[in-house]
Amino acid sequence: MNSLGLYSDNGDDLWVFFADSSSEIGGPFLYCFGGKTLRLKESVRLFSDRGRPVTSPYDPLFVARDQQGHFILATELGYLTKVDRQGNKIYRKRLMGHDSRWTMRRKPRKKPYFVRDIDRQGDHCRKSGDYFGKAVGSLHMLGAAYSKSRDLIFISQGCQCCNNDVIVYDGDGKYLRHFEAPAGPSAMVARDGLLYLADHYFCFIHVYTYEGRWVRSIDALGRNRQEGLFYLTDGSPVQKHDYKEKYATADEHCIVSMCAQGEDKLAVGMEGGLVRILNGDGRLLFDIEPPRPGLYPNSMTGDSQENLFVYYTGDAYFSKPAGLYRYGARGEIRGPCFRGNLGLFAPMARELKKRIASGQADAWDYFQLADIQIRRKKLSLETIRLLEKSVALKPDLWIALAYLGIYLKALGETEKAIVCMEKAMAYMGCSVMATALIEYYCRLGDREKVWHYFQRMEEEEGEVDINFYSEELTNEQLEAFLGSLVKRNSDDCLISNKP
Repeated sequence: MNSLGLYSDNGDDLWVFFADSSSEIGGPFLYCFGGKTLRLKESVRLFSDRGRPVTSPYDPLFVARDQQGHFILATELGYLTKVDRQGNKIYRKRLMGHDSRWTMRRKPRKKPYFVRDIDRQGDHCRKSGDYFGKAVGSLHMLGAAYSKSRDLIFISQGCQCCNNDVIVYDGDGKYLRHFEAPAGPSAMVARDGLLYLADHYFCFIHVYTYEGRWVRSIDALGRNRQEGLFYLTDGSPVQKHDYKEKYATADEHCIVSMCAQGEDKLAVGMEGGLVRILNGDGRLLFDIEPPRPGLYPNSMTGDSQENLFVYYTGDAYFSKPAGLYRYGARGEIRGPCFRGNLGLFAPMARELKKRIASGQADAWDYFQLADIQIRRKKLSLETIRLLEKSVALKPDLWIALAYLGIYLKALGETEKAIVCMEKAMAYMGCSVMATALIEYYCRLGDREKVWHYFQRMEEEEGEVDINFYSEELTNEQLEAFLGSLVKRNSDDCLISNKP
């Protein structure tokens, strides 16, 4: 598991938007579980008919449903996507900003943020010659919140410790406005016209209106430290840089996640594992200790019945996922829950096996079950048969063909593997397949083919570091084989030697 976002809808179903790189396809995945039973209810396919992801497969951050039941998906590197109930893409955009608030004529920018429509304009790639103050870049997102009643998306971005802007978009991904927040914020909650912004390092929750007017600040530690940490400027709190040690926050109390619970409660997850339940005024109701010491409440969501769902990991980097836990209105653990790195896949595997046994499975079902087996390190002839069945049902499901090639190679069926991978590479990029094909044609001495797949790999990565992917080839060997066609870049990786 790499990253995950939780969301509870109006029907109190639990939606999990996540990525997992324990096989060649990292995601994204969107599963729905019954809030009471935690039984799998459905899986929204976030891939095209031929296996291309509809949004970035990296670092899922946030999921919500709009008034029409469409899904709003956000990932850490500024990708904002909306899909319908079947997973068909409605839009895919990149949230962007200027590096500098000032124009080249030293005038303040009126709109420091903008949106790039990927379908019309293509994705953004920062040029190596760009420098701070001249260039634009995608947002580094910390958190997101959505108001269904107002159809507004709120994005926090930048650094957890510094003053940053909260940026407001409409449900179609159009930039509307922004306002400055005291820090981060590391997490956000939108409810009843108010935004709750988590101040990671000081363990505060700053409350603003949707229009950006400060209302109050809540000390999540209950120590009344506000005057020691902040001063007011233009009606908003600003961090003091010379605060005294007695106002500081221990690392274990830094806020890492937050969600609404029921009608007026707020759940605040801290780095040390504690989850603090506050009422609408910020008064402490009770604390929830982690299932065991050292767990990190990575993502949380609450439903209308005041159930709280928490996904714990070993740290902020998603090491050693402990799984999903459910708590009742008074903080008691209420099972069942999914534990461990692959716990979320277990209900899906059972459902897929039922579909296959009943003869109702399609090509994607066979592929998904093969993928789950690969994640569990159960590569076998059964896995190969599942992939072959998937390709037989839908020959243009390129992702299944790619898998078939990669894992036929792992089982020693090299010639069959090459045929599959070359067919798949004609329609989709994959550095793992490109590496296998480069290795194969290097052994045959076919420079033209090696050069072709080198360029395909460069398209995907921006550079080629064969050392990272191959146990057979080094950058030095590949450079010697291709000769003047390639050169080294500043990172000592290989790139095309273009005139």
